[in-house]
Amino acid sequence: REDIANVVGTATESCIRIISEFKKKGLLKSSGKKLGILDEKKLKDLAEGF
Repeated sequence: REDIANVVGTATESCIRIISEFKKKGLLKSSGKKLGILDEKKLKDLAEGF
């Protein structure tokens, strides 16, 4: 999570909150240190809104 935060230029805490929100929405899943995309289309649609 810290690595992801560094890549996107945000605080680790913010990254953790966003990942948690995406997991609740069914966009991502995590297992240990691995992060997986569950709904690529919705994630892309969300990213295009920024």
